[in-house]
Amino acid sequence: LLHDEAVNSPETETFNPERFMKDGVLNLDVPFPMETFGFSQCICPGKDMAIDSIKIMMASLLAMFDFDNAVNASLSFWRNFSNHFNSYPALFKCSIQPGSQAAASLIRADT
Repeated sequence: LLHDEAVNSPETETFNPERFMKDGVLNLDVPFPMETFGFSQCICPGKDMAIDSIKIMMASLLAMFDFDNAVNASLSFWRNFSNHFNSYPALFKCSIQPGSQAAASLIRADT
């Protein structure tokens, strides 16, 4: 099912987040958007907790840090992903800095 081009779109082996978009917004008509968690009796029992944990982590990171290109680095990682079942981007250079003095103080206090 994951690699069925009739269901998921052409070039299922290629990382293409745009396949889940339509006119610049999330396409809610995409069939099986959570298929990596499995189906029916074989569905991952931690699916809901995993999704909620990712949302909380992303909100925390975006609230506390500023993300940017590293100096003299291009962000070409969007097309350079692994060929695994759950793919991930190849290594790339970026700059991650505390978003404010208050964020920096909180980060230092928590470590």
